[in-house]
Amino acid sequence: MAYQGEPDLGFEEMKSIQNAIDIPLVLHGASGISNEDLLKAIHLGHAKINFNTEINIAWSNQLRQTLNQDKSLFNPQQILKPSKIAMVETIKSIIYKCTSHNRV
Repeated sequence: MAYQGEPDLGFEEMKSIQNAIDIPLVLHGASGISNEDLLKAIHLGHAKINFNTEINIAWSNQLRQTLNQDKSLFNPQQILKPSKIAMVETIKSIIYKCTSHNRV
């Protein structure tokens, strides 16, 4: 189920934690978070952010589209390949959104 409501990330708490410890933070879910808030969380020390819902939605939407376009498909490789591509494209967009491209 997709996240319901407006996320309240607690930026003041993030800032306090960042000032108190020298350990990267983890954001356990980015569903519904604006790009601006996402970048603010990264700036406040989040080095790992989970994007499961966004990726699953891309996968499942493409799967539905593929099956609806050709009802004769039965080969799993043919059915799943477009969904895998949709996931890769979504992951690429997330990497750019988080300004993580071209980093080692």
